Amino acid sequence: NVQLKNVEYIEDRVFRNCKSLEKLILPEGLEYIGSECIAGTGISKIEIPSSVTKCEGPLGRESDGALGGALNLEEVVFAEGMKRIPGYICYNHKNNSTLKKVVIPDSVTEIGRYAFYDCGGITEINFKEKIREINDYAFENCTELVNIQIPDSVTSIGFAAFKGCSNLKDIELPSGITKIGDAAFQQCTGITRIELPKNVKELGECAFLECCSLQSINIPSSVTVIGEGAFSECSNLTAITWNENTYNSVDEFLGAFNNK
Repeated sequence: NVQLKNVEYIEDRVFRNCKSLEKLILPEGLEYIGSECIAGTGISKIEIPSSVTKCEGPLGRESDGALGGALNLEEVVFAEGMKRIPGYICYNHKNNSTLKKVVIPDSVTEIGRYAFYDCGGITEINFKEKIREINDYAFENCTELVNIQIPDSVTSIGFAAFKGCSNLKDIELPSGITKIGDAAFQQCTGITRIELPKNVKELGECAFLECCSLQSINIPSSVTVIGEGAFSECSNLTAITWNENTYNSVDEFLGAFNNK
């Protein structure tokens, strides 16, 4: 076991491959955690102090984020008081199914880009009521993620934020959101239903590309822009409701929408 004190900065790979290390206590006041900090260790649970604001991105295409590559890590707890989950903190360059549980405190308002990329073991994320932004690639390829409850406080879902989350079933998007980012739910092949909020104005390019289980969707009248490929390869989408009309195919709907 290691307990750090009076440390503000941890370099890349400091504890990498320390296989007997099972517990690491990080101090408040720590601001930076380098790439692959605990990769290859025996740590199964770790708490990240609220003072941590940055985790370096991968050292290269074959490297991981600060907690990435930790093949025994099952739970990450972010301390109360943290405002932003740092980008890349749990980034994996190869899908890692070990991490199951992530505890996000009430204080968090933003999820950084690539924060949980390729964390294939996470089954559920409970967002709190203060969160506003879910940034690019934040949960891409979280293939076991089944349930997400996105609160109404969220106003922005970034590029490919949930791309490849193939076990997501139903999604109810928050009322405050006005744009769904490009590729936000691309390749979410398990989704059967999506509830779009009444205030959404734009569906980004490829937003729901290859959502092949999606069967029905209601497009609110507030939508003015639908990006190219937003519903491409949604082969089972046969009920699209818009302006009190129901269309049996994507092409039929887009024909009407583009000629409005």
